[in-house]
Amino acid sequence: MSDMLFLAGVILFFQAFVPFQSLLISLLKTDVIFYANAIGNALKFVVGVTLVTLGLGWFGASLGYAVVGIAFSILTAICCLRIVGLRPLWRRSALSDILRAGFASWLPDVIVVVG
Repeated sequence: MSDMLFLAGVILFFQAFVPFQSLLISLLKTDVIFYANAIGNALKFVVGVTLVTLGLGWFGASLGYAVVGIAFSILTAICCLRIVGLRPLWRRSALSDILRAGFASWLPDVIVVVG
């Protein structure tokens, strides 16, 4: 059961990278999406078949399917970061102001979670 939850978590986590695909579509960089899908599906086949033949059964096949999302997410993220770049969009003073302003609402929740 824990293996199923782990794989479900991995697959769901890499669905969070869907906005990268949206950015690439909006910039008409559909060739990157094609290459990422092609590489991901090739890896799915190689990883899935290899793990199943090594005796991992359904877990190996599931990991093969998870590799598609992992490869697609990594490749599209790299491309998007090259296009957009990494630069902070906020100032530290603004972050400090937001944290102090929200102190009254998030501090009780933190206490409840800790307790």
